[in-house]
Formats: sequence, structure tokens, C-alpha cells
Amino acid sequence: MTTAPLKLFSAFNSMAIPLLVLSLCLSNLCGSASASVSSSSETTMHTNNWAVLVCTSRFWFNYRHMANTLSLYRTVKRLGIPDERIILMLADDMACNARNKYPAQVFNNENHRLNLYGDNVEVDYRGYEVTVENFLRVLTGRHETAVPRSKRLLSDEGSHILLYMTGHGGDEFLKFQDSEELQSHDLADAVKQMKEKGRFKELLIMVDTCQAATLFSQLHSPGVLAIGSSLKGENSYSHHLDSDVGVSVVDRFTFYTLAFFERLNMYDNASLSSLFSSYNPSLLLSTAYYRTDLYPRQMEQVPVTNFFGSVMETIHTDHPYRYSKRKGSSKGKIEMSLDQAVQDEKRRILSNLGDQNIDSDTKHLNMALISNLLSSGSTGPGFSPFVRPSPGGHQIQTVPARQLLHHQLSTDSGAAPVVSASDRKPTLTGASAKKKIEEKEMMRYKEEKEAKKEAFRKYLESSGVVDSLTKVLVALYEQNDKPSSAVEFIQQKLGGPTVSEFEKLQAEMSDLQVKYGELLEAHQKICKELEELKNSHHAESAKETNDEEGPKDGF
Repeated sequence: MTTAPLKLFSAFNSMAIPLLVLSLCLSNLCGSASASVSSSSETTMHTNNWAVLVCTSRFWFNYRHMANTLSLYRTVKRLGIPDERIILMLADDMACNARNKYPAQVFNNENHRLNLYGDNVEVDYRGYEVTVENFLRVLTGRHETAVPRSKRLLSDEGSHILLYMTGHGGDEFLKFQDSEELQSHDLADAVKQMKEKGRFKELLIMVDTCQAATLFSQLHSPGVLAIGSSLKGENSYSHHLDSDVGVSVVDRFTFYTLAFFERLNMYDNASLSSLFSSYNPSLLLSTAYYRTDLYPRQMEQVPVTNFFGSVMETIHTDHPYRYSKRKGSSKGKIEMSLDQAVQDEKRRILSNLGDQNIDSDTKHLNMALISNLLSSGSTGPGFSPFVRPSPGGHQIQTVPARQLLHHQLSTDSGAAPVVSASDRKPTLTGASAKKKIEEKEMMRYKEEKEAKKEAFRKYLESSGVVDSLTKVLVALYEQNDKPSSAVEFIQQKLGGPTVSEFEKLQAEMSDLQVKYGELLEAHQKICKELEELKNSHHAESAKETNDEEGPKDGF
């Protein structure tokens, strides 16, 4: 009876040992695989930049969210990211809204100098295409086959991606179209899939919403940097109101982000640390939040153009034509092409000189000087020497270098260089002078109009009208169950009567007006009767007086 349990125990031991060895092998394999993935991510070269810019808000009073997104779109394009590497998602088309006083235009400043919605804006997802599902498909690359390449994020393991989102948010969520929400765990899961599929090397997430920091709470993927406009429990405020448009046109966080980038170009080496330190809580009216624990590098060592600009190798030279090949560089073809361009330009200018009808001595001197100029560029900034013959002999004169390309020696000996049409100062004719005066008058009229608008806007702000209306509209927006009559809601919040109360008061006023008319008629009737009584009383008094005086006259 005891031999059966012993055999069973021995059989179990014989099976357990191979299973343990197999589990150890699998764990080592997984560990080595994860280590190889991590090391691969660390050694991968940064090769390209992408930007995903998302406006999640509809409706006219959210004009500023579209302006925020278009402003970032303009900035990253100016710093070098091309349109084919930008995914632009706009939930509404404010440019074509019926309430837009400036059709087909969107502004982020009340001076209206910069139209953000120009001819070169390429919107990839518009209107009801901007959904949580499509947003997650863009990040993870899980598109249907019918989706064109222009609407896909075709990033790779060498990509740096800027993800910018703006709209209305709350505790760990971001509203899309005011009908659905992106949760923090949805964003974290999408970023995790992106990392596992090798869709980015580094990712910067920038969010301008209320309680923006809470959207990053579930992130755990390495290589991710996050920045939000506000902490948990804080609101993200608009910067200023455009009285012409009638709504706020930019949010504070995005406004000061743009102010930072307007001072830069694609060759600047400003760091992410300088961007982060530029946010002043007293100006934002909120506290900007940065999450850097998942990011491997120091912020002081990362240029902002690593996410907001293009990827390029900058080669510094002392002369626009001369190129010095660096040791270990594979740019020999570029050097050859630049040198070839210089030689071609030299031959073209010398050939032009050879065609001139001037004496041979002048021609040879001109050729020597220009050849020396193109090869050395040592004549000083902005000047290039060339010779023109004069009656007294040869003279070397210097003219601005920009005119060298627009001048040629005259065929007549001793003549001055011919000035091109672009260098000639225009002369105003009668029509052009009149047009100039009209333009000045129109400019003055516009300035006066803008001054009146500015004075009216300051009047509304100083009297508290703007604050009151803003609070009422925010209260209306935050109502989960929207009232059937928005006008009645606004009247109640402003302390006025409701529509029903107003109609009741109108009916009472009509009744009182009828009663007033009746009383006025009765009053007039009584006054008439009183007048008649007065007249009859006077007549009777006069008759009695005559009767009393009659006998006296007869006596």
C-alpha cells in the first residue's frame, strides 16, 4: 500500500524538475528580449520629428482652442517640421462659422495681423472625424485599409513625436466634441502600444486644459516627457478677449508658449529647461506641471527643436560659397557640388564680361578682380569691386555686392553700370499718389475704428460686463442637463426675470394701460362736467346780479 504513493511522488519530482528548468529558460529569454529592446531604444539614432496637434472642442465660444492648435501648427512648421509629418485634427471649423466676422480667417491676437488659417493649412481630421477612436488609431497605427497615408502617423523607432492637445478637461479625462471623453488610462495604453511597436524614440505630450496634469497619471512607458497647463483642481484660463470676434482667442498657457518660440528660429539651441522655466504662475493663473521621471535625459541638455523643429546637421562656414570638409564626414559630394556651383557662376560672369565691347586691358583686369572675389570673398562685408573705364584711365570702384548680380558693364566705354528695375526708385504718378493718399486715409480710419473698439472693450472690462458674461457662460457650459431655454438661464444668472415672469409682467402692464385709459377717459368726462357746472353757476350768478340791480335803476 505504501509503494503507490512513493511512486507517485517520484513521478511528480521527475516532472517538476524539467518544468522548473523550462520556466527559468523562459524567464531568461524574456529578460534578454526586454534588455535587447531597451538597449535598442537607447542606441537608436534620432532621425525624424513628427507632430500630432489636436483641438477637441466644438462650438463658437471655444474659438480659442482652434486658435491654440493652429498657432502651434504654424510654430512647428516655421521651425522646420514639414506638413507631411504633421497630423492636424480640428473638431470644428471656426473660419467658416456664420458668426465669424472675418470669413476664412482665424486670429490669436486682437490686432488681426496674423491669419492662422491661411492657404497652406492642411487639416487631416476635421469636424466629426475628431473622435477618441480616430485619435487612438492615429497613435497606435491601427487604421483601416482605406485610410490614406497622409492621415497616418508613419513614425518609427528613431522618431521624436510632439503630441499637443487642447480643449476642456477634468480629473483624468479630456472631452472630445463635448460628447465623449479620453481617459488617462486610454492615453497610457496607447503610448504603451506605441513604445512596444517601435513608433517613437522620445515622446513629448503637451496638454492645455483644466486639470491637465491628471491626464499623465497612468503613464509608465520610458522615453515619455509630459507637460500640462494646470494641476489637479486648477483651471486653465484664456488670455484675452477679441471684441471684434466676440470671444477669447487664445489660452494663457499656449500664449506664453508661443511667446517663447517667437524669439527662436530653427537654429537656436534653447533647451527644454528654458521653456519650462519660462512659465510664470502669476501670468498663467495656474501651475504648469512637468513629468520627467520617465525621460532619461536632463532637460538642460535637450534642445526644444528636438520636438518642435526639424532634424538637420548644421555645418558652420565662414563664407557662403566656401565649404570645409570635416574629418570623418561623408559630405564630399556636397563639397564638390558647392565648388562646382562657384566655378559655374565664375564662368557665367566672365563670359558676360567677354561679350562686352571694351578694351582688352580693362577686360583682363575685370576678369582678374571678379575671379579673385569669387574665390576668396575678401573684399569686406557687403562690397564687391569691379572696374569700369573712365576718360582718364582705369579706376577701381566698390559697389554693394547685391548690385553685382543686377549690373553689367555698358557696351559704351566710360558709361555707368545699368541699374535694374528692382534697384530703381519708383516715381509716383498722379494715380499712384492718389492711391497712396487713399491708403493712408483708410489706414487712419482703421486706426480710429480700432481705438474706439479698444476703448469700448476696456469700458466693458472695467464695468465688469465681460467677467459677468464669462461666468454665466461657463456656468451654462458646466450644466450636465442643459436648460431648455438658454436665454432664460442667462437672464436668471444675471438677476433678471425669467421669460414667463417677463410675459406675466407684460400682461399686467397691458391691463394697467387699459385701466389707465379708462380712468383717463372718466377723468376727462368729470372735468368736462365740472367745467359745465362752473359755467352754469357763473350764468346764474350774473342773472341774480342783474335782477337785483334792475329795480334800483327803475326807482
